[in-house]
Amino acid sequence: MLAAYYNGRAGVRVGNLPEPKILFPGEAIVRVTLAGMCSADLEFTLNVAVTAFALPIRADRHR
Repeated sequence: MLAAYYNGRAGVRVGNLPEPKILFPGEAIVRVTLAGMCSADLEFTLNVAVTAFALPIRADRHR
């Protein structure tokens, strides 16, 4: 499956990963349709200062 994932110091990558499997009772597989990252996490991940956003912020709170 195509996925965006954090790869340590290499940063965020997009690539093919194995399909997830349910291993234990009570687990579930969910399909993520939207995701976001706060500017503090983005600065840490990319090691750059974020001063402007290309997309509008849609969440009403940080958390």
